[in-house]
Amino acid sequence: MLQPTVLKDEFLLSGHATKRSQQRGIQKALMNALLERFDLDRPVGDGCQALSCSRAALARAREDGVPTAIIERLGRVVLVISPDGVIVTAINRETWFARFLRGHARLSARERALKAERRRRGGGFR
Repeated sequence: MLQPTVLKDEFLLSGHATKRSQQRGIQKALMNALLERFDLDRPVGDGCQALSCSRAALARAREDGVPTAIIERLGRVVLVISPDGVIVTAINRETWFARFLRGHARLSARERALKAERRRRGGGFR
């Protein structure tokens, strides 16, 4: 399991991660809480890992007295960390599942149109 690089109680963010976290409203306190409590890490390429919290981790956080507002946000945030421990980007979980876990997000617009046309004609997609 990768651990983020921490300097003086601060974690390292790439320029992309800084921009994306500001756009998506993901505050540093929330990132810090996620880095303390994550229990799921998935490989996403180039040696990077996607860190997130499971329902069990959220239940433990609730038992530990973490504020409800932070717990609700923890369940919806994914951090991608490089092999050297720098946070590469911050993603909302819904975006994460749509982009990486469902196959239709990988098809180009042309491929989706061809697939829909074949379905209308009664043939399969090859």
